Amino acid sequence: MCEKIFACLFRLYPAHFRRQYGAEAMGLLRDRLRDERGSRRRLRLWFDLLVDFAAGLPQAYRNRYASPVPQPASGLPTFRVLDQEPLRPGSVVLGSVFALATLSAFVFVMNHASAYHPFARLNGLANAAHSAGQTTPDVEQVAEKLDKQIRAASALESCGFEKLELHPGNIGYVKLNSFPDPARCGEMVEAVMERLNSTDAVIFDLRDNRGGYPQTVRMIADYLFDRPVPWYNPRAESQQQSVTRSPVPGSQLAIKPMFILTSSRTFSAAEHFTYDLKMLKRATIVGETTSGASHGTSPPPEGTKPIWEGSGVEPDVKVKAADALQTAERLAHRELRK
Repeated sequence: MCEKIFACLFRLYPAHFRRQYGAEAMGLLRDRLRDERGSRRRLRLWFDLLVDFAAGLPQAYRNRYASPVPQPASGLPTFRVLDQEPLRPGSVVLGSVFALATLSAFVFVMNHASAYHPFARLNGLANAAHSAGQTTPDVEQVAEKLDKQIRAASALESCGFEKLELHPGNIGYVKLNSFPDPARCGEMVEAVMERLNSTDAVIFDLRDNRGGYPQTVRMIADYLFDRPVPWYNPRAESQQQSVTRSPVPGSQLAIKPMFILTSSRTFSAAEHFTYDLKMLKRATIVGETTSGASHGTSPPPEGTKPIWEGSGVEPDVKVKAADALQTAERLAHRELRK
């Protein structure tokens, strides 16, 4: 699909330009498509391409690409000569319209993409935005804002948060692939949980979660209760680690419906989080039975074998992992209508 769109845009260039550089341009596009995966990188790729089109299209019509000069008998190298021609008025109009449309579309996408950004509190994106009366942002400020968003998204992924989205019905969706070290990612976890305050229900997607730190498991759970509750932790080293530190000041999540998505790939600390919230009747578990192999192939340390070891955690609503999100959203909408 990307190559077809590129080919259609490339047809805007003059025929002699396409014949000379078409294969090379398509090869460069394929290399970047292969190396730059992910929605953010693909967005940046297309932004670069559109800027190149806006800047290069008038130049392509202004220049005429002559045939190679015949090879001299002396063996000297040949050169391709670019004969300058006056810039056509149509090219100026087309390039100007295309550049303005591209810039407007890019600014629109960036402003809407940042509307539900989990790290607005941490990286000050709001300060980088323009005042309401300024309708044409400076290109350097837009680029700086994009760079900050990319860095923030990288920090999000490095702490195990693959996605943080707002789904229809004001349902917060968190795809968490690990429970990170709280010493390194504690502020990130706090920012995500604070951002979820504005939702009406929350779905934690742990279908690909391979475990992590039990301290982070309890840290997230602290936000989900309005009072301290017993917290089963097979690795607790003190009584304090077996009770949540609820309520968290400012948290509004204790009264909101919670759903957890699981699969046979849900592992270790993710099973810990799932088991405790299920036993405390604080969340509805949707999906498949978890792995039940919290310590992998090695035997658990003495006295730390969790209850779910070997059997896994059974879901409240058993469906295929691929159908879990759709099922949880349907349950959340039903719950919110009550």
